[in-house]
Amino acid sequence: MTTEFGIIDVDSHDLIQKSIMLNGAYEPATLSRILSLVNPSDTFVDVGANMGQFSLAVAKKLDGNGRVIAIEPNPEICSELMHNCTLNPSSNVISIACVAADAECELLRFGIPVKRNRGTSRQVNDDFAGAVFVLSMNLGELLEKINVERVRLMKIDTEGSELRILTGLLSGSEHLWPDNIIFEFLPEDFSYGGDPNELPRFVADKGYLLHNIDGSVYQGGVPLQEGNLWARRVYK
Repeated sequence: MTTEFGIIDVDSHDLIQKSIMLNGAYEPATLSRILSLVNPSDTFVDVGANMGQFSLAVAKKLDGNGRVIAIEPNPEICSELMHNCTLNPSSNVISIACVAADAECELLRFGIPVKRNRGTSRQVNDDFAGAVFVLSMNLGELLEKINVERVRLMKIDTEGSELRILTGLLSGSEHLWPDNIIFEFLPEDFSYGGDPNELPRFVADKGYLLHNIDGSVYQGGVPLQEGNLWARRVYK
C-alpha cells in the first residue's frame, strides 16, 4: 500500500494497520505534530514503533544527517517494521528489537496478543500463556551504544510502561534528554505504578512543559486527543 509516508505492507485484521488503510494514517493529529517538530538533520526515537508509520514518516523528511531509531519488542511486528523499511530503501531507519526499560540488560516475559491490535503487547506475569522472552535495555544506555548525541523528539507508546522508561532515561545523562517527548497517557487503562498522575507529574518535574497534541496547555482531568501528551523541554 502506498501512503503519504511511504510504501507499507498492511494487515487488514490489525487495528492500527486497518486504520491506515481506511484513513490514510493512524493517529493523524499526533503524526502531524511529530512532523512539525522534526527538522531534516534531527534524530527521532520511536519507542514502541509498531510497523513503522511514525518512523517512516519522519525518515522521509530527514536528510543524510538525520536518523530514526525505531524500537519494537514484539518479534513479529519488528519483522514487519524491518520489511517496511526495505520497501522504502531511502529511509535511514535503524530498527532495534528489544524492550526499552529503566534497568540494565535483562530478559522479560512479553505477552503477544493473538487478535486485532498487536500493538497492545506488554510485559506480563509468569502465568501468561503464549509469552515470549525479550531482551530489555536501559534506554539511555542503548542510545549511548549507538552513538546518539542529541534527541530532537522521542515518541513513546508502550502500553503502560512509559513511566518506567522515562524514569530510567531522565535519571541519566542530560544530553540525551529529548527536546520533545510525545507519550501515550491513558490513566483510565493503566495505573503507571499506582498513581496515574505520577507520569505527567514526573515529566513536568524534570523541566518539561506539558501540552495537548493541538498545542494547548495540558490541564489534566480531560480526555486527550488520540490519548497522547506532548512534553516540551525548557532550557534554563
